[in-house]
Amino acid sequence: MNVQEMEEIIKLPLDLILLDWNYTHDRAKSSKNSIKLKNANDDSLIITRNGKGHYLYWNPKVEDDRGNIFNFCKNRGIGVKDLLESKDLEKLKAPNAHTLIPNNFKKATLESVEKYKEIKELGEQNFLYDERGISNSTLSLFKTQIKQDNRGNICIPTYQYSTINDKVYYPQIGYVSYLKKQIIKDKEGQPYDKPLKQLCYGAKGLEILRLGEGKIKNILLCESSIDSLSLFELKEIKEPTLLCATNGIFTQAHKEILESFEQKENLFENPKVILGFDNDEAGNRNADKAKGCFKKFEVEIVTPFLKDFNDDLIARKLLKSRLYKQEEELSKEVVNMMLEVCNYKLESYNTIESKLNNKSKKDLQKETLQYVGRIDFLLKKASMHLDEPLRKNAQKSLEKFLESLQKEQVKEKSKIQSTNKGISR
Repeated sequence: MNVQEMEEIIKLPLDLILLDWNYTHDRAKSSKNSIKLKNANDDSLIITRNGKGHYLYWNPKVEDDRGNIFNFCKNRGIGVKDLLESKDLEKLKAPNAHTLIPNNFKKATLESVEKYKEIKELGEQNFLYDERGISNSTLSLFKTQIKQDNRGNICIPTYQYSTINDKVYYPQIGYVSYLKKQIIKDKEGQPYDKPLKQLCYGAKGLEILRLGEGKIKNILLCESSIDSLSLFELKEIKEPTLLCATNGIFTQAHKEILESFEQKENLFENPKVILGFDNDEAGNRNADKAKGCFKKFEVEIVTPFLKDFNDDLIARKLLKSRLYKQEEELSKEVVNMMLEVCNYKLESYNTIESKLNNKSKKDLQKETLQYVGRIDFLLKKASMHLDEPLRKNAQKSLEKFLESLQKEQVKEKSKIQSTNKGISR
């Protein structure tokens, strides 16, 4: 195979070729600049097309699994001819066969940055405060960096590592829009497997918000800027800090910018790196990759007690606000509060209680007790940020609630025994 033939093969739409090899489109994770494919073996691929028209791929789970169609075949022990067997090459070469246009990141970057600049600053009414529990005092620290568009979406700038004459700098290359209202269907009206919560504009980079003008003392890195802001508030940080977010998968672009931080002595002063990814398998992978980017800086990995640090922040605020209620109200409030915080699709204790006409009290107690263990477990986790008196008060309330249920069980059992004795007579 000569060079010209290889060039032509590299320009074939790789995503269409792989669809015949049991890969499927992940439309929720695809865009006009990249297509995500997946198969039944949990093999995930991101397909892009560069300015020369070459189709390239990379595997977000395997660092070295990347390149063009020849690399794809080599990494899987198959021949290119086998991959292309029975394919209509002339049809694949046709201009209308391509699902991706050659990326022109420069133009997209310029347009997205200009668009970001035109968006208004964050207003007092915003869903970060109303729905995500992030205080306005925290948000006001980043008011000029966090934008809010006409639909109420929150816009966070993204940056990329770059060099000019060996000098490192970080140009803005786009922004991420956190959607106030999630998108549940594509343009054809087909529902997504998972609703879209964010949209990326420009080239994908690292989301960064900066606190303070002096040398950076802390670097917070989470999966989303909502989590970074939540962790920042939970830790009550006052020093100059970078709040960073990967917006999902940890990429080569993220690695480059994070590794370069240790070269910027004029920007940092013995900073502490705090990694706060989600409490799941993907979060653990991202944390390990991010930790490997730092050789000199101190690194601490913190794990949220609930799914992410925004859940932890909401839990803390709900606990603190509701635990000041009167003693007799606490038992039901603790149960309702934990069900709300953890977003379980369960009926609250009050709602279940209202159905006593349809259920026996014994069934009610049994149904409630099924979740008490979970509630107790989650209460301990969510109370990580509580003052000791509040934490003890919450635990005491749950114990009282359990005690009252046990007393009701004893009464119910006693009634049943009395009834049985009456029947036996």
